[in-house]
Amino acid sequence: MLEVFHAVYRRDRLKKNSKGVKKSPEPSSAQHQEMLKDLRKRDVIINSTTELINELKQVVKQLRHYDIWSSREPLEVNDPNTGGYTYRTDLPTNNLNEVDIKEQETLDFVHEQLSLALRNAIEQEISDRINNLKKSKHYSSLAEQLIPGLQLYYCQGLSLKDIASKLGMINWDQARRVLNPGELLSKIRIRTVQQVLDSVLSKAEEKGLTKIPPESDYLKKLAQEIEAFADDEIFREAAEEIRVGKGRSMNSLYAQSVRSYLIKSQERVVNEASQLEESGANANQLDFPTSSLDKFDGEQTKLLNILDEQLRIALAEAIEQEVRNHITTLQTSKKYSSLTKQYIPGLQLYYCEAMPLREIAPKLGMTSWNQARRVLNPGELLEKVRTLTLQQLIDSILKKAEEGLNQIPAEPDYLKSLAEQIEAFADKEVFQEAAEEIRAGKNRSMDSVYAQLLRSYLQEKDCVATNDDGGVSKVSSALFRCGTPSEF
Repeated sequence: MLEVFHAVYRRDRLKKNSKGVKKSPEPSSAQHQEMLKDLRKRDVIINSTTELINELKQVVKQLRHYDIWSSREPLEVNDPNTGGYTYRTDLPTNNLNEVDIKEQETLDFVHEQLSLALRNAIEQEISDRINNLKKSKHYSSLAEQLIPGLQLYYCQGLSLKDIASKLGMINWDQARRVLNPGELLSKIRIRTVQQVLDSVLSKAEEKGLTKIPPESDYLKKLAQEIEAFADDEIFREAAEEIRVGKGRSMNSLYAQSVRSYLIKSQERVVNEASQLEESGANANQLDFPTSSLDKFDGEQTKLLNILDEQLRIALAEAIEQEVRNHITTLQTSKKYSSLTKQYIPGLQLYYCEAMPLREIAPKLGMTSWNQARRVLNPGELLEKVRTLTLQQLIDSILKKAEEGLNQIPAEPDYLKSLAEQIEAFADKEVFQEAAEEIRAGKNRSMDSVYAQLLRSYLQEKDCVATNDDGGVSKVSSALFRCGTPSEF
């Protein structure tokens, strides 16, 4: 780390040719990025500038505490038990009971606020954009095409040129003016950063960490840090996806959040169209719409037996497909491709041993809870499995209806109502309980139908996992403690 720091920072200082003793300025954002890039070349993986700064501060503490220049004693000493080197025990190390726990709590709080702010900003900015289009002289007639256009862009990865022809627009330029994903990203970024800044300031005031009102220098520096943090976590990767053009992957956290919003938006449209009494829309990605099955009547009740059978099949197939898709996504990811092999073991620890992400991270050699969340992301997996299950289930029921229930009407209003009832049935039987398990945090039971079927899949997938050298993995032993899933 020192070699990389000096290679970048000292080089730039020498270029300025400063004379006299002056206080060294803080490294710039560009310097931080160059350091991170150089560290990756040395197989040192640090995921953000915030983490890099914390690591450098730790080195500074060690150097200040131990005068390496006068004593000429190393920071690391030989370990006779292993034959390798280990850190000196008399140097300050991470204290998980004090400083690091507070830092981790702060980081967790900022991550939580960032995720919440992103969801709110996406919802608000898309809503504002629809309203602006409705008021526009040139594009008011295309306001209703915004949501379908964004679905084609972020869910199917279509280019604006292809979207234009699909939605009956004149040309690529008209599609760009209506959708304008770059401008939408920029506005969502501004709103997200502002909301996180407000939340952090409120927390700081609550704990007495800043003056009320805060000083301008403090406010400016805090805003810059939050902005850099948000860019590292979300917006830089999202901007790169848009710049790529054709062949874009749309796997960024931003793209995933937009897709999640679009799915919920579509659900709200269905709810309004069918005029159901209970609304299923909810801003939380793990909250699913609820409804009553009492609305099934007449011929619809004949579908219940078919639903029960088809739900089992669709759920099992969706789990298998989405786990495979996630593995493929990790393999093609710049940041997380090296952790692809840890995905199945991570799910085993999460669903078989009910282990929290914070404990899974060190067991699998991950740098932090956040990295484990990014790799495993059980909430996102549940959301995707639910979406695929519902689609397969609806298709199966409609096919059965065509085959043997000819008297069932096929009008659009009826189909919307039927889809809503199927959705409510699947949520009641499977997904509501699964979502509650994930939200529970520690001491979760993992007894839901979803968790049982996922464990069953993991057992079939990798009953005896092996290491690269052919040995049996210790992690795979978790499988033999999963037990047999109860009858669905």
